[in-house]
Amino acid sequence: MTLCEDKTGALWLGTSEGLNRFDPKTAAVAHYYVKDGLPNNFIYGILCDEQGRLWISTNKGLSCFDDRLLPGKKFKNYDARDGLQGDEFNQRTCFKNKNGELFFGGTDGLTRFHPDRIHDNPRVPPVVLTAFKKHDQRVLFDRDISEVDNIELNYTDKAFSFEFAALNYTNSAKNQYAYMMESFDRNWIYCGTRRVAYYTNLDPGDYVFRVKGSNNDGVWNEKGITIKIKINPPFWATWWFRGLSALAVIGIIGSMYERRISGLRKAKAAQEEFSRRLIATQEAERKRIASELHDGLGQDLLIIKNELQQFTNSFLGQGQSSNGLSELSDLAQEAINEVREISSNLHPHQLDRLGLKKALVAMINKIAQSAALQIDWDIDEVSGFFSKEAEINIFRLVQEGLNNIVKHAAATAATIQINKLATKIEIFVADNGIGFDADLYSASPAMQKGFGLSGMAERTRILHGEFSIDSAPGKGTRLRISISASIPQAKK
Repeated sequence: MTLCEDKTGALWLGTSEGLNRFDPKTAAVAHYYVKDGLPNNFIYGILCDEQGRLWISTNKGLSCFDDRLLPGKKFKNYDARDGLQGDEFNQRTCFKNKNGELFFGGTDGLTRFHPDRIHDNPRVPPVVLTAFKKHDQRVLFDRDISEVDNIELNYTDKAFSFEFAALNYTNSAKNQYAYMMESFDRNWIYCGTRRVAYYTNLDPGDYVFRVKGSNNDGVWNEKGITIKIKINPPFWATWWFRGLSALAVIGIIGSMYERRISGLRKAKAAQEEFSRRLIATQEAERKRIASELHDGLGQDLLIIKNELQQFTNSFLGQGQSSNGLSELSDLAQEAINEVREISSNLHPHQLDRLGLKKALVAMINKIAQSAALQIDWDIDEVSGFFSKEAEINIFRLVQEGLNNIVKHAAATAATIQINKLATKIEIFVADNGIGFDADLYSASPAMQKGFGLSGMAERTRILHGEFSIDSAPGKGTRLRISISASIPQAKK
C-alpha cells in the first residue's frame, strides 16, 4: 500500500495486513499488528518526521510509532476525538512539506499538523468510585461513595457492580481503565474505556477491589484506589457454627464411644464375675466332696479296716489262719489311701492347715515323686499375702502348670520360682521339654484348649494378672504370671 525510508535507511512497508520493517543491511524483517499497538492492520500512508518518528494513517485513525519507547508502548494512536478529519484515511494520500508539517487525506477531509507541536497530556488523573450497585440497584451510603473504604455484603448478594471514573477532562472519552478483585481475579482486567466492573456469585470471604485509570494520552494512575469487600457467609458456614457442629459431632462420637467402652467393660466385668463365681463354686463343690470323702467314706473305710484288724488279731489268738482278713485289711488301707488322694486333689487340705507356701511345696514334692520329674523350686513366703479365694487360684495355677508339664512337655526337669515383691508376686514355671510354637499357639484356640493353658490364662485374668508364654520347638517352655496384691474380691 505504501513505502517509507526512515533516517536509519530501514524500509517501512504498509500493507493491508499490518506494518513491516526491512533492514537492507542485515536483511532482518519485523512485523507489527494491532496486538502490538496499531489501531488497525490496514495501512494507508507512512511519513517520517524530523525526530525519526513514523506517522501512519490507517483505516482507524492515525498512529505515531517511536522506536525509542519501551516495548508495548511504541505506538501512540489518535482518532477523530483528537481533532482528525475522521478515523478513515485514503491510500497514499500523505505529504510532508519543507517546514516539517504533515498532511494526511481522509474520507472526510484533510488533516494538517506539525509533529513538534503535538504534546501528550502528562497529568496523572485521580481515580474515584462513582457508584456501587446490588442487583442493578444503586446503594446509598451515609457519605459519598468516593469516601467509602469498605463494604459489607450478605451471601445473598449474588450480583453487584462498581462504577468508576478517571478525573481527566481533556478528551475524557479516551480515558482507559483496569480493575481486579484480589483473592478472586488473578490479573488486572483491562476494560478499555468501559467504566464499570460486574461480579456475580463470589464466595463468602474478604476481598479487595482495585481500579486504576489513565488519561487520554495513556498516562496511568498505577496506584488507583482500593476498597475492602466483606461477604458474610450463611450462619451454617460460619466458623462458630462449624465449631459448634464439630464439637457436637465429637461429643456424640465420644458419647457413643464411651457407651461402647462402658458396655464392653460391663460385659468384661460380668464375664470375669461369672468366671470367678464358677471357679469359686467349683472349688466349694470340690471342698464339699473332699470333706465327705475324707470324713464320710474315709472314716467308714477306717472303721472297716480297724474291725478287720481286730478280727485278724482274734483269729491269730485262736491259732487260725487270717490270710483272707489280712488281704481285706490291705484292700481297705489302699481304698483309704485312694480316698485321701482324691480328697487332696479335689481340695488341698494343707492349704487350710499349713498355708500357701507349704501346700505348694507338698504338692510339688508329691508330683516329683509320682512322675519321676526333677523339680527345683524357690518359693518366697507368700502365705497371707492374698485372700483365701486368691490363694486357691494361685495354688491351682502352679498345680495346673506342673500337670501340663507332666502330660505334654516330655520333660526331665522343671523349675518353680515364686518371688514376693512389694505389691505383687511373680510366678515362673519352666521346663526342658519339647516346647511348641508360641505364635501358632496364640493363633489356635484348639491348640490352647488341648495344651490346658487356657484355664491358667483364665484364672490369671480373674486375678487381674498378666500371663505370658515363651516357648519354641525343642527349647522348652517358660510361663510367667504376675499378680498384684490388690485383687478385687468376689461379690457376695
